[in-house]
Amino acid sequence: MLGRKLAVNVLAVATALTLSSCAQDGSEPVVIAADPSDPEQWVLAEIYRQVIELDGRPVGIVGVELATASDKLEMLQSGEANLGVFCSGTLVEGENPGEEAKLRAQIATANEEDLDIQHATYDAAAGTLPGDFMTLDPSPAQGCEPEDDGGALQNPESTRGVEPRRGGNAKPEDDIPEGQPPEGQPTDAPPTDALPTNAPPAEASEQETLPRNIMPVFKVGLFDRGIRQAMHKATRALSTEDLQRLVERTKAEGDPSRAVNDWMMEKTGMGAELQRIVEEGEARDS
Repeated sequence: MLGRKLAVNVLAVATALTLSSCAQDGSEPVVIAADPSDPEQWVLAEIYRQVIELDGRPVGIVGVELATASDKLEMLQSGEANLGVFCSGTLVEGENPGEEAKLRAQIATANEEDLDIQHATYDAAAGTLPGDFMTLDPSPAQGCEPEDDGGALQNPESTRGVEPRRGGNAKPEDDIPEGQPPEGQPTDAPPTDALPTNAPPAEASEQETLPRNIMPVFKVGLFDRGIRQAMHKATRALSTEDLQRLVERTKAEGDPSRAVNDWMMEKTGMGAELQRIVEEGEARDS
């Protein structure tokens, strides 16, 4: 645990120094909040880092222990970071208990794959955001599953929707066309006819889990339309299966940069091999 905290603290300082020295062109540096002990958070942060990096914008990931969605949102509000990647359901659970109760009541008579429930959860999540933050339409991918310590990145080396939605239920901007609802994701639950007839009912918390579609949250005015469209493209290209594969590869390699860069080129057609990643790979191999 001490080694992990030390790695996180060094990473945060290194990133802050790097970003402060990069903002020579007047563009506000992009600082992405992520917990490096959670491989999924690090993968998602790296996806948006690379999208922004391809545009030539100064960008980095600040590594901080973030136990909950509320912790991450507080970090954005404090100004320590200006972009974070959330899951719609966990954001509602942490910030809007009234809407959470309503959604759980709906799910009790429907299921997590119902697109109306996914949209209602996303709308509630977007509505919880402070007025100076916004989001894009959510990804079809769902995440934020509990992660045991065995999957933690002990020493991560990276220092680093479909229309924008503003916090506080403000109207979305209209410069990006409205997208289609996220596709339903396959669930790990077995079909009902595969359950024994005398099986006890599932716990209420399992029956009423809110959808957890991926959604980036960032400060209003941080990005121009072009970068938002590129972020939207990556957001919509990501599937739950893609995310799971990226996380597994990141655990094996200890860093998400190469895996994300390969995925980006294959699934979005954006960019090329980033020189930073080539140099980091050579450094690890030496």
